[in-house]
Amino acid sequence: MTEEEQVEKHKDFVKVMRQTMEDFNIPLERVYNADQTGLFYNKLPNQMYVSAARKDYRGVKQMKSKDRVILMVATSAGGGKIPLFMVGKAKDPECFQLCQGNKPPMAYHHQANAWFDKEVTIVWINTVLWPWHLKHHGNVYCLLLLDNCPAHANLDSNRIPNRLVIRFFPPNCTSFLQPADMGMIASLKLGYKAIMLKTLLSICDDPVLYTDAIEAGRTARRGCKGLSCCAKAHLLDAMEIMVKIWDGEGKYAKTESIQRCWRKSGLLNAAEAADLENEIGSASVATKYKTISNNDCLELCNLFSQLQTTVGNMPFVPSVFHDTIAIQEKCTESELKDIISTWVDIESNTEIIMSEVDDAVALLCKETTAEESESDGDSDIIMVAGEENNQQQKTSWAQCMACFEIISSFLSEKEFREEKVALDGLVRRLRMKRLDATTSQLSIKSFFSAK
Repeated sequence: MTEEEQVEKHKDFVKVMRQTMEDFNIPLERVYNADQTGLFYNKLPNQMYVSAARKDYRGVKQMKSKDRVILMVATSAGGGKIPLFMVGKAKDPECFQLCQGNKPPMAYHHQANAWFDKEVTIVWINTVLWPWHLKHHGNVYCLLLLDNCPAHANLDSNRIPNRLVIRFFPPNCTSFLQPADMGMIASLKLGYKAIMLKTLLSICDDPVLYTDAIEAGRTARRGCKGLSCCAKAHLLDAMEIMVKIWDGEGKYAKTESIQRCWRKSGLLNAAEAADLENEIGSASVATKYKTISNNDCLELCNLFSQLQTTVGNMPFVPSVFHDTIAIQEKCTESELKDIISTWVDIESNTEIIMSEVDDAVALLCKETTAEESESDGDSDIIMVAGEENNQQQKTSWAQCMACFEIISSFLSEKEFREEKVALDGLVRRLRMKRLDATTSQLSIKSFFSAK
């Protein structure tokens, strides 16, 4: 999209937003924006996070974590912070037993693949957004601005408040229209990862704390080991850190920073922007709001350098540091900066997104194949000419995919990278085409494509 097209899209959307505010008598304080983001909440980086090391898809998969959650981050144009909302795979995470009254510090919903779909969006509206709105403004109209992700569109109007008005950003415009994308989500995730590192370092640096942590880990119930046991963070750790950041006024989630993100989006008119400038000053968020600053990068690099030194002097290495740069061969300063810059926003990395989508689509195809096998053993068969008696042999979808896997392994071993990328693209298109014909679960396979 050209710069001129962006300007036109921006003007058109602002007109729609302002007309809606006028029609329903909605002031700026009751205009909300929300967006979801993935978080690998216990993944520490390894050497695959160096760009040059990722030679194929296997390298990308080593950068991911199966322990992924989705966070819904929402704010008001006045700088209000609506409570965070988390979606995970587990229905009843074991670590929640550590909560007082088994009630976690953040609203939580489980979904089999930890995706946001229409049902999850409705749950979030009714359990988080609307109660917060009622508490702060009463039962009056408000405006919610969302991207056009399929998980948000065509919600059942009978299941959401009738005084909630929803408007959608145009396709491919959230990067310059959506306040949440102006740096607030990136800052939140940066803060989370910095605090996770500092927590581990503070334990490992203190012999007494470290001994207590290891002992606590030996007696902890399965699923209840966490940062306090010098182990990988569990869901409760992730929640507590996020809530601490979001509810506080530290550098990662300041109210002023949120207001600047709204101003940066251009959704405020001249008078509103001027009033805000008088209140908080003219400083704005960085132009490249998804890029970690030099100061933040240096801080995290120093933390990792300290961790490498501390862990290197330990009699044995806790599992939380296995397969991470804390124990791998020391990298150069430029490589470490590359690793940190990638790790901070790894969930938004294009290679990771495509891998996540591929995994989700493959899982759906597998589930669909299993269901078809139970109902009809001959479903989804590819017919090929037979050699004997001019009969036709039947090739199943599973056999077809198995052949692709063999070819894919061969191409990886031979380091035929371009051919491997082409094959992956072909397999992805075939899976998408099959899903179009066999399933209606569109929100999962297109969750990221609309972002």
